[in-house]
Amino acid sequence: MNFAELDLFTDEALETPWPIHQALRDAGPATYLPRHDVWVVPRYADVRATLKEWPEFTSRYGVCVGSEFNQLFSDSLLTTDPPRHTQLSKVFRERLSPGALRGVAADIQARADEMVAALVSEGEFDAITDLSDRFPVEVVADLVGLPQEGREHLRRRAAAAFNVFGPNNERTKLSMEDLAGIDKYMRTSSGRDQLVPGSFGMALYESVDRGDLADVDVRPLMQAYLIAGMDTTVNALGSAIWLLTEHPDQWELLRDDPLLVPGAFDEALRLESPVMGFARTVVNGRAVGGVEIPGGQRVLPLLGSANRDERHWENPATFDITRDNSGQMAFGFGLHACTGRVLANIEGHAVLHALIRQVRSITATEPITRRINNQIRGLGSLRVRVTPVSARETQLATSTTGGEERT
Repeated sequence: MNFAELDLFTDEALETPWPIHQALRDAGPATYLPRHDVWVVPRYADVRATLKEWPEFTSRYGVCVGSEFNQLFSDSLLTTDPPRHTQLSKVFRERLSPGALRGVAADIQARADEMVAALVSEGEFDAITDLSDRFPVEVVADLVGLPQEGREHLRRRAAAAFNVFGPNNERTKLSMEDLAGIDKYMRTSSGRDQLVPGSFGMALYESVDRGDLADVDVRPLMQAYLIAGMDTTVNALGSAIWLLTEHPDQWELLRDDPLLVPGAFDEALRLESPVMGFARTVVNGRAVGGVEIPGGQRVLPLLGSANRDERHWENPATFDITRDNSGQMAFGFGLHACTGRVLANIEGHAVLHALIRQVRSITATEPITRRINNQIRGLGSLRVRVTPVSARETQLATSTTGGEERT
């Protein structure tokens, strides 16, 4: 493969990235791509080491592949290192830790059960537009405390932000209007008098009142919560449902043993990682797997490639919900690992539990379509036909799984 001409961001490369990732892993621990003036890191061990060493592979100069857009996210949690990162992330940890979210897990499960029941009653539906697109958006917007008006545009506008994390290509340029739209929405919908009391948004204002945050920090943090909390979960959940329709043996395993739900969701995250990876800047020059990268150079750790690296995973292209996939890095690793991953797991687990309790079989009725995005990997459509379980079976399933903790 001619890496001098390689463009990771063509429609074809984004739709089917795995052959390119394989070629990059075979080529070495790190490869320079002149087209985007970036070094890509494709192997599991090297991605993990790079993300762990945040002082040398820093985010403070931005995380976009196209560096001209980094100023748009200069006040984001993604682009800060300690001690500033520690200060900003404290409120996230307080509200998004497993303990803090335990109280909302039962409500999220109830909402998933209700949404799935309504869809199952129809017999056929689109698992993307009717379910995975809707559920995380509603949950996250409610947790933030946002008003109902304007929510219908949130998922599309969040996807636009992920496009901008890529290079300055046509896809990015077409996203600028939607990116401005989410900024305008937050300016007009996230004031103290508009947010629900007790919500995450109000918690940010309370942090300002205590002197823990500045007022200018509130909207960027709220926006970061929204963007990170929606599209990654939307696409991870859609991929999980798709993979289960593609592998009926795994669906049956899951129905027979609901304790496999966390592993099934993690396996979908590993196999169809929803985020390509955020760029870093090398500070003083560093070796990655023996390859020297000069200071000031941009580095892009490829999360999806790492999660399919045959050096780490046995039969990496196989969807196996029983494998130990606890080391998957779909939500990143280290200091800048996704702060919303616990919430994403709760949501994903809730929908899968709702499906296996209420659905005996699930079958795709049409070929899938994909949404092409510079950073996000996910589906645009997945039409499915479902066979519901009996009311008695649903009652039994609920009684055996409804009380377990899902994190």
